[in-house]
Amino acid sequence: RQIYFGKADRAIEYFSKLNFKSPMHENPADYFLDITSIDYSSPEDYNRSCDNVEELTEAWEKQKIPDNAAANQGLQGIAPDPRPSWFSQVFWIMHRETINDLRNVRFNATRFIQNFVVSFFLGWLYFRLGDDQSTISERTGLLFFTIIIISYHE
Repeated sequence: RQIYFGKADRAIEYFSKLNFKSPMHENPADYFLDITSIDYSSPEDYNRSCDNVEELTEAWEKQKIPDNAAANQGLQGIAPDPRPSWFSQVFWIMHRETINDLRNVRFNATRFIQNFVVSFFLGWLYFRLGDDQSTISERTGLLFFTIIIISYHE
């Protein structure tokens, strides 16, 4: 059964008109789920929640929108929100990542030191290898471990 169809920012107003006001410090979406679902925890709660659902269903059906207009309207009557540009999306993602990096200074410093030590160690091993054919297997092993370290390092 349909209880509400419309924009999310108008849902609080709609349910408030029906005397279902969202509590001050509660997520409205959670509150709407509570009043539109059946509570089986006790017989009193079950009866109360059934009455709420019935009241909300009747209120929706009494609206002045004819049945054929509501059926034909569907999602066509709701204008899509304009999508942000690619530049705007990239900007906000970089902004959030910068804030996250500034909050995690110790983690980033530890990661930098770890990268430096691993790079130094791998470079030292690489430059200790010779250029002849006997070091091919050592180079292959070093390359394998370098790829493993990089791939599991995030």
